[in-house]
Amino acid sequence: MSGLAGRLLPAGLLRRQTYTVGGAIVLVLAIVLIYLAGFTSVFAVKKVTVSGLHRLTQRTVLAAARVPMGKQLARLKIKPIHNRIAALPGVARVDVRRAWPNAVRIVVTERTGVALLDRSGAYWLIDADAVAFQRLSAPERGLPRLAADPTGKAKPAAKAALHVAADLPAWLRVRTITISAATPDSVTLALTKGRTVHWGGATQDAEKARVLAALLKQSGTVYDVSSPKVVAVR
Repeated sequence: MSGLAGRLLPAGLLRRQTYTVGGAIVLVLAIVLIYLAGFTSVFAVKKVTVSGLHRLTQRTVLAAARVPMGKQLARLKIKPIHNRIAALPGVARVDVRRAWPNAVRIVVTERTGVALLDRSGAYWLIDADAVAFQRLSAPERGLPRLAADPTGKAKPAAKAALHVAADLPAWLRVRTITISAATPDSVTLALTKGRTVHWGGATQDAEKARVLAALLKQSGTVYDVSSPKVVAVR
């Protein structure tokens, strides 16, 4: 037994040798993975998925993205792809990610049109951020038309009209033909059936809409909800 014990390695040395071998294996595996990911086609781009589209087409997004097919995912530059898609007029936000082992995933959040803007006879969809992002061949039903352009260095009155347009509930938006404002505190809605609503400023919009829903049940052509606690119908 004493001879056999002498030939056995000390426990500490045996553990160190085991750790050394294990570390070497891990290092080799890491090097192999790095090589496969960065220098071969094993983890190269073979597929691009696009989701979240409503108005935009997949073809438009892919054309803007210009994802290099066959490029190693590890070497793929995500930011330029993101920036090219984000520059599309109809895009509010975009998320671009690697989807291992062979895909790129693009999730688009589109701008939402809250009103129509008439520019020299051409209608444009405009969102709550005052971005006119899509030209239409004809006015879109269910969206009010703004009497003044709220984009760029617009007057505060035009901005107020857009703010109200963005806050209108769906039932009222589809009944609103135009939204105008001579001043920020005098927003006016022209509704269907020849009705007019004096909305006032772009404040308490939810309360004004709630009050107006009840007032519209009464006969009249002019409805004043500029002060939702003191309303009038005539």
